[in-house]
Amino acid sequence: MPDSIAPVTSGSWSPLSAPQDYATIAGQRTPGICRVEGFKNRSRWDIRQGPALSGARLRYRGFEPAQGKLVLTFTEPQHWSDWTAFAPTVRRAPLGERATHLEIEHPILASMDIRAVAVASVSQPAPVDDKGTWAVEIELIEYLEPLPAVSTPRGADTGEELTPVQREIEENTRTIAALAAGADV
Repeated sequence: MPDSIAPVTSGSWSPLSAPQDYATIAGQRTPGICRVEGFKNRSRWDIRQGPALSGARLRYRGFEPAQGKLVLTFTEPQHWSDWTAFAPTVRRAPLGERATHLEIEHPILASMDIRAVAVASVSQPAPVDDKGTWAVEIELIEYLEPLPAVSTPRGADTGEELTPVQREIEENTRTIAALAAGADV
């Protein structure tokens, strides 16, 4: 299995043909068997409905950071040794120190453009069955730099050309977004 994960493009990775049972957080490989669970790319919409009207106008308000978890399952003594070495990577910041985000690599997360996370919580190791299998859950929140993202959808694309004024407005909107993101325009 590769130690580094290449950017995922449509159809470039399949969990059926190339399963991956680990993630990399802050350059450290997760111990045991790692499952990625619960991540969703969720958009925020302002729904504007008038009184006594059916339907609504929508205003896009950007998207929320994705939240999910890694479930690490330990089935062998080596997994426990690896956990002892890995645990400080996801431990909470000491009092008085600033918590930071961590780079994360896993094909499923890469396919969702999730590249950095903050650790929300780490569970205690807990037994899963009576055969000696244990698990730890690491809850994560996607780290995103804030960017302006307000727009109102124009409705269904009718294939009609934009007017010169509409084209200028769209160009100005893209320029403002690029400047806000720190790009040289």
